[in-house]
Amino acid sequence: MGTACEMLHCTAMFYPSPKVPGRADQVWTVFTRGLRRVRPGLIVNYDMIHTSGPMLTIFGEPVEGLEGLLLEPFCTKPLPELQVTHLRGRTQYTLSGDEVGVQSAVDLVHVTLLEGKRELHRASGEAPRKTTMAVGFATPSRIGIFDVPLHDDVYPGQQPTLHLYRAIPGSVSDPNDPGRDVDRLDMIESIQPLGRGVAKFRSAENPVYLDMLKYICEQRRLDPGALRGFRCQIKFPVFSSELMMAFDLPPSA
Repeated sequence: MGTACEMLHCTAMFYPSPKVPGRADQVWTVFTRGLRRVRPGLIVNYDMIHTSGPMLTIFGEPVEGLEGLLLEPFCTKPLPELQVTHLRGRTQYTLSGDEVGVQSAVDLVHVTLLEGKRELHRASGEAPRKTTMAVGFATPSRIGIFDVPLHDDVYPGQQPTLHLYRAIPGSVSDPNDPGRDVDRLDMIESIQPLGRGVAKFRSAENPVYLDMLKYICEQRRLDPGALRGFRCQIKFPVFSSELMMAFDLPPSA
């Protein structure tokens, strides 16, 4: 498909939104280690975010280009040529240029802030349902890691369930939809509770991960001790699959 990497480490962090009552802000972080182009001359999809709302950098500025989007202290220098394209309902990050090749792998980290992205409660009288966080494996990798750090006030007391789907174009994976059960994939992996506090989120595969999380918390003025985390780690994740954690959406008070 044009690229491969050693590790894809994705983190979806949620905390109550200070601007949007009843909803949570999402900080989406993607750490790609050892990204290399394996076929020359292609414009390669590096990442894609599905959202119709505004996208911001970790500093709260609109995402118009790469300025502020990449966490440069944690990226390989010089930076490869990346482009940001806003499309209907999604934003696409692409890798172009000839700086990245078979013998010239790079490490890239980018962070996107989505204000008010996640609902915290279901409406009064609404039937029980799940809310989900997911990552798609669109780049072949040796190891895939998906972390979900949650503020104490986001789905308190819950242990998420784990789901793995084949990615189907034009279809959204959803554990609330029995019609997608046919696309579920068997998996032996499970969710590892990481405990409370960023200091417990250490990753042997990603030695700079704690420094990254502390930097993000500092920029968003979050208490790193008020986050509890969950992790799923997969060796050689199935290409074009979607890994999902699901929580029961609590009723409104």
